[in-house]
Amino acid sequence: MGLILLRTIWLISLLCITFLLILSSCHNDTTIGMNEISLNKLEDKIEEDQSFLLVTFSADEKDVQESDLVEALEEVFAHNDKVAFFISANKDAHDEETLNQLGKEHTSTSDTEKPWQPMKNGIVLIHHGEVIKQSPTMLLESSNIQMIANKNHGEKNSFYEYTKNFDSEITDILDFIKKKDIRLNY
Repeated sequence: MGLILLRTIWLISLLCITFLLILSSCHNDTTIGMNEISLNKLEDKIEEDQSFLLVTFSADEKDVQESDLVEALEEVFAHNDKVAFFISANKDAHDEETLNQLGKEHTSTSDTEKPWQPMKNGIVLIHHGEVIKQSPTMLLESSNIQMIANKNHGEKNSFYEYTKNFDSEITDILDFIKKKDIRLNY
């Protein structure tokens, strides 16, 4: 009797451990708001024909931190209960070149008037591997991020003061998502 009980406990423990291992492998670190994504993962998401919101910019990491760019966008996306991914191509020229190549290869000709330029059109909707909606914002260009970070020419102190601009541009993309009944992948 004791041997059967011991085997039952051992089997139940083994099943629990297996279940926990399966759950831990399914863990997703994606949260509401802004989530950094590597260039390799971005390419994978595009190749897998996923639908998601992406923010791209190319600026010095120090300027990005001092301008509160990511935090301001985080606030806007979190307010709208949406997940967005961001990539900064400031690490090396290869990243920016690869992003520009992705822009040329993955712009929907039926939905957009001009090709996606990752370093100029910073907020985009990628649907089934193609950019189908882009924000016309110029705020995410490197020179603007640097100017805000360095508080040059009487500019505003941080991107928090631009959240209304970001909110209207993101709302435009979100309205498009709703109109086209697009389901985003995380």
